[in-house]
Amino acid sequence: MVVSSPLTRAMQTALLAVPDLGGNRVHASPLCSEHLEASCDLGRPTSQLRFAFPQVDFGDLPEVWWYVPEDCKVGITPVASQRLFTNDGRREPRSAFERRVDSFVGWLMEQTAEEIAIFAHADFCNCLLQRYFGWREARFADYWMRNCELVDVELRKEDLTNPVLTRAQADTAQATSSPAVEPSPPAAAAPNRASLALEALRQELSQQHPDLKPGELRAKAAKAWKALGNEAKAQYMARV
Repeated sequence: MVVSSPLTRAMQTALLAVPDLGGNRVHASPLCSEHLEASCDLGRPTSQLRFAFPQVDFGDLPEVWWYVPEDCKVGITPVASQRLFTNDGRREPRSAFERRVDSFVGWLMEQTAEEIAIFAHADFCNCLLQRYFGWREARFADYWMRNCELVDVELRKEDLTNPVLTRAQADTAQATSSPAVEPSPPAAAAPNRASLALEALRQELSQQHPDLKPGELRAKAAKAWKALGNEAKAQYMARV
């Protein structure tokens, strides 16, 4: 099974990486799209995507499938939505993004396929790996994937007892059985010191480089963190 974010760059990568699906199609899921912090993370209307990517199954994906603030959803159009983020400075809140990641994991656990290839984005993968696998694998505590990097993760039985994962499954089941009732937000995973230290470093860099875009700032912070020695990293973590 192949799942991709509906953002063009992710679907292009998926189709290049897995050109022969044996008659199956790539499944597009808005749940694994990128954290919407910049205009480059805005999607294209579904009508355009269906025409451009006939090999992808978009199901009943709405025309505006990316994050839209609750107070702007009524009558929203692709053009109006783009203005919210390019002109009005709106962003997808971190809490909303994490709930989306949790919903994706809940959906993932319902699939019967033994192997699932997911084509997504740096922020999304970082959040998923940290929240669901960082508790048992230190390398995922704050892991930033490079472009086109492949990470192989085996879902184990103990992951099913992870409180965050269990709650995500429960919320997904509730939403499926009672669509009229809004599910409770999934429990948040406790941030670890490494991620808090990286955020502190990111804040410092944002003050030093105020003109950097969010994506550029994330990349610069990740690069700076990797370049730090163990002692310097320990000092940052001690401060948080």
